[in-house]
Amino acid sequence: MKKTDEGKIVPLSFNHKNKGDEASRGDRVSLPVSPPGLIQADRTLGYFPTSLKEYYRRALMEYKDVNGIGNQKLRDLIMAPEDTELRDRAKSDGFKGRAANERDSRLTLDDLKKWFGSKSSHHIGDAKFAFINRFAQQVMIEGGFNGFEVRYNKERTNFHRQALRDIFASGYLSEPVAQILDGTPPHTLIHSLTAGFGVPFPTCLIMCGGFYGGIAPLTIVFSDVAAVRKAANTFHDEFFVSLEKGRFPIVLRGYSIVTANEYSGALQGRDLVNARFVLTNEDVHDYGDELFPYSRIIADGRIDVTKDENGSVTAYSMTIDTTEFPPEVSNKVELKKVQRFDGSSFFGASRRLTADLVRSNPYLEAIAEKFSAGYH
Repeated sequence: MKKTDEGKIVPLSFNHKNKGDEASRGDRVSLPVSPPGLIQADRTLGYFPTSLKEYYRRALMEYKDVNGIGNQKLRDLIMAPEDTELRDRAKSDGFKGRAANERDSRLTLDDLKKWFGSKSSHHIGDAKFAFINRFAQQVMIEGGFNGFEVRYNKERTNFHRQALRDIFASGYLSEPVAQILDGTPPHTLIHSLTAGFGVPFPTCLIMCGGFYGGIAPLTIVFSDVAAVRKAANTFHDEFFVSLEKGRFPIVLRGYSIVTANEYSGALQGRDLVNARFVLTNEDVHDYGDELFPYSRIIADGRIDVTKDENGSVTAYSMTIDTTEFPPEVSNKVELKKVQRFDGSSFFGASRRLTADLVRSNPYLEAIAEKFSAGYH
């Protein structure tokens, strides 16, 4: 991997349990045993669903074949940050005899052999898979799974769409409401605050893969580049140039699901619908010690759509309750009681953002291409 593509990679580690071996203990940041803010019962489940583990298992088996490496080399690539830290500490503490080939024991060659076994139904536990997930995310950014994605991602996306529809909208969502945005091609919505709001990551890009059956795969990224606007929803070119050149330390992936009708209006073809956002914080670039990677987020929201007389979408926005998002990405908003939206829980949220559809340009296309290999 190129150093410029890696971002800030740190060991995902806790203290070793080897008794009496101070060289292998280290001062390390613990991997959390549960996601933060246990407000939603769903978030007490394991970090990594079995489907994600199986997806990466198949992808990494192909990655080995394409790159001509074995299980030991793959294991060493995955655990390079941990191995390096362990060897450096052993060397500094006088254990020079074994420092050169010391390996962290939390993910071993035997673990990968069992996981990749042709007849194995075994799946690695969450603690071990955390290291694999970190490595796989870096491979994705570099395009290392592109061929795999082409063959498998469409089938998996359709499976997930149907599962989410069954969970969130079955039985009370009319077909016209569900299909309000169906057929829209991939597009980007932007929420961006100008400088002075004191939000570390004031800009949010929602890269939407297009709706089908009222469900769209999303990749949501956050940047520290503040808005430079021409007008309300238009930006100067320098804003997009800075975005494309910068980094996106926080990355959320998942789905937007249309769940119910709020207001179908005859108001110049305007429709408002409730939505649910099901997201995973993949923490592609680790940014400080305060963020908790791999947490799941289920957020309420609203989609506001305006169509012309031919039924073509001329404008739309997504509003998302960001209470469960990392606090660095949203600012508190003034709550205003609006009679029409009573009962929409997101509207009572003290933290939320609204992203508006923007016209595509080469800079946004380059950003979308960089993150297009995401797991949906």
